[in-house]
Amino acid sequence: MSLREYCNILKFTFVLIFCFASFSYSQDLFLLSINQSTQFSIDRLGQQVYLKDFYSDIVRKVALNNLEETITNFLYIPPVLSNKNHLLLYGSKIYDLDKQTYRTVTNSSEDSLSYSIDSNFPGSFSPNDKNFMYGNPKNYISLEDSLLKPTQTAFNVYSIINYNVRDAYLQWSSDTSFVFLSGDAVIAEYFLKSKKLDTLVNFVDMAYILGFAYNVKHNILAYSTYGHPSQIYLHYKNSNSDSLVFSPFRDDASSPCWGVAIGFTSLTWSPDSQKLAFGVYHFTTPNTGIYLYSIDSNRTYKATSCDDYGLKTKFQWANNDTLIYVSDNDRYLYGIDLSSVITSVSNGKDDEILTYFTINQNYPNPFNPTTQIQYILPSSSNVIVTVYNSLGQTVKVFNEGTKEAGNHNITFNGEGLSSGIYLYSVHSVSIDGKQNFTAAKKMLLLK
Repeated sequence: MSLREYCNILKFTFVLIFCFASFSYSQDLFLLSINQSTQFSIDRLGQQVYLKDFYSDIVRKVALNNLEETITNFLYIPPVLSNKNHLLLYGSKIYDLDKQTYRTVTNSSEDSLSYSIDSNFPGSFSPNDKNFMYGNPKNYISLEDSLLKPTQTAFNVYSIINYNVRDAYLQWSSDTSFVFLSGDAVIAEYFLKSKKLDTLVNFVDMAYILGFAYNVKHNILAYSTYGHPSQIYLHYKNSNSDSLVFSPFRDDASSPCWGVAIGFTSLTWSPDSQKLAFGVYHFTTPNTGIYLYSIDSNRTYKATSCDDYGLKTKFQWANNDTLIYVSDNDRYLYGIDLSSVITSVSNGKDDEILTYFTINQNYPNPFNPTTQIQYILPSSSNVIVTVYNSLGQTVKVFNEGTKEAGNHNITFNGEGLSSGIYLYSVHSVSIDGKQNFTAAKKMLLLK
């Protein structure tokens, strides 16, 4: 089959940039015949996209395999879909798309499932479709209960704390628990059965959290902070530890885009839970880029240049490799084949951004009197760890000498020191002299 014939076939589904230009590490997709929209949902099992026309209340359904388009009876916003048991919820009905049956939710005026035009959080199904969560204060419905009667969590779990916060709606961490933003820099987890509330992230640094995404399979919470600079962290729930996976000046120093105020938004995990996509959002210009972190390689890749014109928002995965997003400039849906991003690196591209060196948040934090400082080396390096007080005075120096690649821990003892904020920095120089890194974090001693 010729390249021209291959492109003609793809024309019925997507217009792929690589059919009309040279191959690139980011293969953009343009969804044909889809009207302007900023609100959409994806049925990954049925490979359907539901989207609301930007200038009307019409909700359309578009098949991804042939772009066949139909007008639905849904109004205002697209329905909420489950990609586990192939359920669809709209209004007060939960539809089983495979069995072509539906069940009605018992509503009252106080907890109605009716949607409003401005609703930003229509709701979500739990990982295995045991519960459905919606509303604010949040209500949940047990799908295993034949009555389908909503139950309130009894407290307000979400509010806009900072106008720059963009992606802080609650997310399920299991079928009976969810995580939510409970303060400028605090992410908590609530358990429906025990009504227990745990703090997962309490960012000590002078920053606030822009958004987060929970990886149920691996119990990893990804979150982005806005500070100096904005960064992406992973919180490993099983070990109660944090890891910095992307810092712009450290991991992409050659980029010209970090001179303006930026944040990282639209965090979302792929269906196979192996890839985290996130966007670069410029607070002062309408430009954004897309990055991809891979658990398999523990690397961050650049999917699009961060100075590409156009604000990219509302990321959703159509499958394990294809990410769909909204361009807020022309209000069309676009997509990107993220498998090409990783493949292009193995083919010799130099657009890869490698997380070479990481220091995790010390644990415990706050601490009294001892805490563990962890750092990760990509290769054998000479390491010095220094602890400073809030005045910048040196409190302790750990001359680690030469350390092999991998994870390393240091125990810091604060006995004899006063309570307060301390700073620790880790400086490493690889044996070959090619990698020279310094990173720092704050920790809190409480007595």
